[in-house]
Amino acid sequence: MSLLSHLFNDARKGFSAGPYDAPGVVYLNYGFDNLRLVTPIRAGARIRGHFAILSNTDRTRDGHAILKLACRIEIDGRREPALVAEWLTVGVSAAVSFAPPQPSY
Repeated sequence: MSLLSHLFNDARKGFSAGPYDAPGVVYLNYGFDNLRLVTPIRAGARIRGHFAILSNTDRTRDGHAILKLACRIEIDGRREPALVAEWLTVGVSAAVSFAPPQPSY
């Protein structure tokens, strides 16, 4: 699960159009609607991610777009997937700072 954001951001680089193609936007983990961990991934195994958009109409309270993706993580040489999920990601500007506000004294 920890590699989903990286795999998705890598996969979307090859597309020139779509609801997830916005310059300067990265997609971060926002949670799961469904998640199945089917097969463990051994150290050193090669994996690949497959993603398909299920919806892109929801928004967070801050107005950020939520993408709902069908995702499947496959292990090279194995028939069973490692993970099958409906994954929620939120698109945020790469320039957004996630540091908590500092108290003023």
